[in-house]
Amino acid sequence: MRQLLGASSILLFSVLTACGESGEPPAPPGESGSGGDSFGGGIDPDGGFDLTPCRDLPSAAMTVDFSGDGERLLVGDPLGTSAIDTRTWAVERTAADHRGTVYDAALSSDGRVAASFGEDEIVRIWDAPSGKRLAESPKIAGITAFARSEEGGVILVGFGDGTVKALDPASWEERWSVDVGEGPVAPLIASPRGSLFALGKDRGTQLRDARDGRLVGETTFGDRVGAFSPDGTRFAWAEDDDVIVFEAKEGIPERAEVRARNVVQALALGPDTGAVYVAHPSHIERLALEGGAVEMEYPATFSPRQLAVSPDGSRLAIASQSLHIYDTGSGEVIYERFANGFVWTHDLDRTRPYVAFAGAGQPAEVWDYETGARVRVFPRPPGNQHLVAFHPSGELLINHDGVGRYYDLEKSDPTRTVTYETDEDLPTTSSSDPEWSGNLRMSPDGTLMLGTHDANTRGIFRVFDAATGARVATFPGFEGNQTAWVWSPDQRLIAVAGFAASDDSAIPTTYTGIAVRIHDAATREVLHELVGHEHPVRTLAFFPDNQRLATADERGSIRFWDVETGALIEEFLERSSGGTGDIDIHDGEIALSPDGRYLASAAANWGLTPGHTGTITIFDIEKHEPVRRLYSFAEANMGNVSFSPDARHVIVGGVPGVRVYCLGDSPASPSPAPPPR
Repeated sequence: MRQLLGASSILLFSVLTACGESGEPPAPPGESGSGGDSFGGGIDPDGGFDLTPCRDLPSAAMTVDFSGDGERLLVGDPLGTSAIDTRTWAVERTAADHRGTVYDAALSSDGRVAASFGEDEIVRIWDAPSGKRLAESPKIAGITAFARSEEGGVILVGFGDGTVKALDPASWEERWSVDVGEGPVAPLIASPRGSLFALGKDRGTQLRDARDGRLVGETTFGDRVGAFSPDGTRFAWAEDDDVIVFEAKEGIPERAEVRARNVVQALALGPDTGAVYVAHPSHIERLALEGGAVEMEYPATFSPRQLAVSPDGSRLAIASQSLHIYDTGSGEVIYERFANGFVWTHDLDRTRPYVAFAGAGQPAEVWDYETGARVRVFPRPPGNQHLVAFHPSGELLINHDGVGRYYDLEKSDPTRTVTYETDEDLPTTSSSDPEWSGNLRMSPDGTLMLGTHDANTRGIFRVFDAATGARVATFPGFEGNQTAWVWSPDQRLIAVAGFAASDDSAIPTTYTGIAVRIHDAATREVLHELVGHEHPVRTLAFFPDNQRLATADERGSIRFWDVETGALIEEFLERSSGGTGDIDIHDGEIALSPDGRYLASAAANWGLTPGHTGTITIFDIEKHEPVRRLYSFAEANMGNVSFSPDARHVIVGGVPGVRVYCLGDSPASPSPAPPPR
């Protein structure tokens, strides 16, 4: 079903009136109400548990659609749907509350309203700039394609039995239904201007009126790939490597036919009448309708899934796992972004709303998480063992293969390069050294770096001068593995975690010698050894007052310790039990709010959707109560979690990039219930 839905497109009219909405558009993110008992305008303890990511930075691409004025682009991916300002290429908003993969999404002609359909078999209509949900259909089983007709004022849905139905977007009642023949309907494509829509059948195409389902014309040509021109006067259909352009009117007269050089995977028509854009596995071609000559080629990574041409014909958007925007005339890249591999770690700047991260095997990037604008992409190093960290000065440090490079975000070349010094009996730190892990933590004042060298075998922690790379101190580690390390806010203490040994299985289940040690940073003396966790500790976090240490293991047990005495204060969250019910299984990724009042803990839940849902629960530490629950319905695998300095955002690494939750937003709906099975 995914393949069929991925081929369809949605074009909808502004549904504010149809959905019972009127007046001014919703307030911008972060300006809607938050309760009086909140910090930094971020958390409203009475706000409920229903926030999904407000921005994905960056994301993959499955679908693309321009607004009528070309100033907004909607990009749908497996995790959510993002509205992008084409003047700045900033991610204005991401809607990610489908409980499963998003199959299709597109914009109204005025760019204000978007619609999406997903694995949960629900159609959602929402305000594109703010992400506010305007309408939501009941669960509709068996859909193979859907679209939105602006002039017809209906949601069109196609089914596997050959039925097409028109639904009212306000009441979701059926307006009409027609049987278009045996076999599944896919795709459905609505004319952007006018009441017509085209549908695909096995070796055939039909043109119908969305107001009553009346057949306008049909042809035996076509398969699963089609597109309308931006003005709605023409539509094209492909069958293998043949493409025919038709008039969108009674009888659907044929305009032109061209032959592509390969099987057509996706196609698009521009506003002019002279060319058609066809997608092949590795590139897109613009073919002249007179003679079929290739006028221009546009490269694409992976296999293109969908194409869109801006209304003025100047831009071509390509959804192909990554996102590519080309100038149609010159063939030059206007904008592109690549889906990152899993983001294990990220870092936030202290004075600017910037997040830096690097995915597995991908270049480091810096984004503004408040505006959704990408600030900088850095040169891509080989491999994937590289770390990013903001210096208090605002420079960004990128570590890779034992070499640290500091960058001023306004300059192209590194401002300085640091090679980290190692002991004489350890391997050198050249780029060919496979044992260098480079997993370092910068001290609060930016003068020192704490980290490991080959954590699996060397068993040591080291402190380096952050400016010169000189080794300042060496701390004894753990015989088995080091799992976490952190500085105290006052830089007086260092906490490290590890274990002595584990069983020999690929995924160990038993461990010995699990402990957390608190060192005096100056003397290297072990002040306390904290024991009690039954599984490796994944996260360490000092409270802002330097008096307590939070530890979280990979099975979800969270403990608070007294830093001065080493005594256990409490087990804040007990170890999670296994199972597949509606219970959050916490995994040891935690963060403390800047004032130490709240704790965010990442988890997975097997009861909300047929698969596993990612959740982040924010607890009021003093009250021992959850105050907000954040959802990542389509992807539960999360990297590290952090609060922004003003506590208005929670940022989490994952697949395929970084997800940003806007805590200042008022809840859009009650807590979600599991969809019907």
